[in-house]
Amino acid sequence: MGRILYECHFEIEPSLLILGITIIAAFLISGIQKKAATRVIKQIKIICLCFALFGIVSICILIDMYRKTVIAYKNGNYQTVEGYVENFDPMPYGGHKDETFEINGVKFGYSDYTIMTGYHNTKSHGGAIRDNGQYLKIGYVHYGNENIIVYIEEYSDKNIFDMENLYSLIQKKNETYELTVKNRQGMIIFQEQYTGEPRVESLYNDTFLIVRGRGDWHVYTFINIETEVVSEEFSNISAWNHEKVVYAIFEDGKTKIIIQDIYDKNVYYMEIIRDFSPEAIPYRLILKAEFLNDSQLMLEYYSGENWEEVSEVIQL
Repeated sequence: MGRILYECHFEIEPSLLILGITIIAAFLISGIQKKAATRVIKQIKIICLCFALFGIVSICILIDMYRKTVIAYKNGNYQTVEGYVENFDPMPYGGHKDETFEINGVKFGYSDYTIMTGYHNTKSHGGAIRDNGQYLKIGYVHYGNENIIVYIEEYSDKNIFDMENLYSLIQKKNETYELTVKNRQGMIIFQEQYTGEPRVESLYNDTFLIVRGRGDWHVYTFINIETEVVSEEFSNISAWNHEKVVYAIFEDGKTKIIIQDIYDKNVYYMEIIRDFSPEAIPYRLILKAEFLNDSQLMLEYYSGENWEEVSEVIQL
């Protein structure tokens, strides 16, 4: 379960108080009766009446917005969207534009300087929504042309922007590099020194992929920061997803394509043996490998002495 960052409720905005005071003052001033009212007083009365009209219209809009958003939320009449914050565009501290972002194509916009119900606290004013990669579940109500946020829940363990702070790569002497990986609690779960600089990539928001090597030969290691499990070293992987890897090897006098669980081959292991081209180097045997979904893998490889290109879908 995530952490609730915001939940809408009835609240009196300072701007509403100002509007209320303006309306009262406007009516008091407009009610001034003088036998010889000066031109200036008449102009003041007109201005105050305009302010009063503006205030009344604004309050009517807010009451309607409150009824269609806050009350709707309390009654469970709202939509939800869950995923990573994208296209985040923060509002400057002084305003002049709305803060905007998207989650799975649903767009949101708000400002501290706009009179509205629902969430409208921007990042520059200490708001809860901070950057791209933040994983949120948002409840919202569609009002007019806008999506009013009525609920925000954060799943901090899924935030992508935290990953870059969980590893360090330090260059030592003689082109030696020390890689340190930590879990989300700051405890070291992996530390290794390499000759030559490795490439570090973050995958699926819970995994680091360490790649080292040059040219046509590379070695891959996966590190899951949630389970704190480190995979074996794989040579020249052709494809991977969040559970499995695909690679070709020459073993027991045969060339094979292996599909196995990243961290434990006892969980899943499959050998694909075909009439592969006998002179093909294993890591060049596979032309293309792609996981179509969790249960299907598309393979393209060289077959036979004529190096025929073959494509097939493997059921996992």
